[in-house]
Amino acid sequence: MPPKNQKKRKRHEHPKIEAWTKIASTATLITKFTQQVVQYTALLKQIIDVTRHDKECPENTWELQILSETLEKDIYDYIQKWLEDLLQLSKDIIQTRDDALKKLRTIDVLDDQALKNAALVLAETEFQCGTIETTVHKWNKIVRHSDKSSIIDHTQTWIRRWLKQWKQTNTQLERAQHMFICQVNNPFIQEVFVNKKD
Repeated sequence: MPPKNQKKRKRHEHPKIEAWTKIASTATLITKFTQQVVQYTALLKQIIDVTRHDKECPENTWELQILSETLEKDIYDYIQKWLEDLLQLSKDIIQTRDDALKKLRTIDVLDDQALKNAALVLAETEFQCGTIETTVHKWNKIVRHSDKSSIIDHTQTWIRRWLKQWKQTNTQLERAQHMFICQVNNPFIQEVFVNKKD
């Protein structure tokens, strides 16, 4: 019976198998990081759609840019401003709707024109409230926000984390691609692939 503390010897594979195994492992890493980058890009597309950035700023479309410090700052600043404006607009429209509702209650029921005008304002502001609520709901889903905390604070934290992770993934992808090229171009590996001897 062998001693309990004896370590198993690592099995050495044939150099061709080792070369292919290293390349396969690196290719698997590249696939994983590429999938993550595709997910970050898809998330950026959702953000572009909800914030309407590329329509509002056609001279600076995010979708066509590669992630950089400039793009990160632009995304962060734009989203903060957009969100603040959206929340302020929401407050203003709710106030306008509430005022229209109060006015509607005080109008003489015999004054048809005043009733029509007040009802029109009320209907318009209700529609605008619904549109903003839909946009806020979409944004909450993107940043995974619950109603317990400030949406602005939550968004700031979320954007920083998302951009940091995307940047790290890009760095890891570049390293893995460089490693793959080095492995494929390594003279020993080239010789193993070309050599006809077993």
